[in-house]
Amino acid sequence: MNRPTNSRTGTSIAAALAVFLAGVTMSSPSSAQDEAHKSAERDFQSFCASCHGWGGAGGGPVADVLSVEPPNLTLIAHRNGGTFPAKKVYKTIDGLEMPRAHGNKQMPVWGVWFAYEAIADSLHTGDKTPPPEKIDKRIRGLVAFLKSVQE
Repeated sequence: MNRPTNSRTGTSIAAALAVFLAGVTMSSPSSAQDEAHKSAERDFQSFCASCHGWGGAGGGPVADVLSVEPPNLTLIAHRNGGTFPAKKVYKTIDGLEMPRAHGNKQMPVWGVWFAYEAIADSLHTGDKTPPPEKIDKRIRGLVAFLKSVQE
């Protein structure tokens, strides 16, 4: 039995399918990027905002009790001649390079904390991702988040 074909319908379906598939492939990376950004923002709120403020501009709820005022993190690039020093920020978060402003290391060494969490997570979930990769991913996420909030 021959069925009448409508070339317009066939074209419309093909075009709709192409648009859908393009949307899927285009949205996947941005969805992953969006989730990575949200994860880094959650880390910032959990680990940094109490000192550096919810938006990173300083004035967090515990800032008043610290002997050194936490810096405004939205001005990192400004303080570095307009360039965001990603490696330096990474080392500061990791604790590998503590800035003088932190004096006696008032800022926690987050790399050690993230290592603890990565190991505990691996033990509880069976995730085989090596802890150094998990630590690096979290710190890189925080660096990217901080870069995104620069004025």
